[in-house]
Amino acid sequence: MIVDKKIMDDAILLFDNGIKEMVLCRRKMMLELRALEKLRKIAEMSLKTF
Repeated sequence: MIVDKKIMDDAILLFDNGIKEMVLCRRKMMLELRALEKLRKIAEMSLKTF
């Protein structure tokens, strides 16, 4: 029973870390998308001024 609890704790920790990684990756991707949008708008504005 004690062994099972240790395995469960390890599995929960791995699961938590996996979710944290996913959340961080998604946040990073959102920031990158936002940056790309800003760059695109800047590019469009500079093209319009020419």
